[in-house]
Amino acid sequence: MGPHRHRPALLRTPARIASAVLVPLLATSITAACTQHSAHSDQGDHWVLLAFLGIVGILTVEHLISRFSVDWLIWLTGLLLVALALTVSVVGERVLQERGVAATCTVVSIKKETSHAYGAPGSGASSTTYYYRLACPGGYPIEMSFRDRHGDEGDPLRVTYDPDHRVNPILTSDARDRRDLWLAGLLLAASVVLRLCYALRGKTTDP
Repeated sequence: MGPHRHRPALLRTPARIASAVLVPLLATSITAACTQHSAHSDQGDHWVLLAFLGIVGILTVEHLISRFSVDWLIWLTGLLLVALALTVSVVGERVLQERGVAATCTVVSIKKETSHAYGAPGSGASSTTYYYRLACPGGYPIEMSFRDRHGDEGDPLRVTYDPDHRVNPILTSDARDRRDLWLAGLLLAASVVLRLCYALRGKTTDP
């Protein structure tokens, strides 16, 4: 009886290893494909919904296979979601390289907002976002937000935007920046490695 009790858990190990590798890759592929189709379709919201449902389905199946503990589930899911957000940004930048229009806008106003990790100043890490109100030829874009300050009121700001308004505008200087691509790849690799560590650690929460 003893050896047979552990056989189901042992048989699940290959499934967990396969899941550790395939889930991040599938989620990234779905995100990239749906973002690309959304940028070239009038039914963009449908593609966003499809990506959301696909990723939720994949992560649900993964959890049923791997039986993550709560802390591992939070960290692994969060890490993957950041990688997917960067994937959306990378695909958007590629679309703007293909059909983006560059324009010189004027900064009308700047609004600075600082958020704190625990809601109150001095209670933890904080992040600052600058909201720029713009006056652009053709009236678009109207507003952009940045983590860093880019000029002052009345200064020119060179931006690249999608004439179909399906992809968020970016600074023209960032149009060929590869930082998001490298960071997305790094986080994706880290997501796979951590999942493999969980799959191979030799413990199980299976009943």
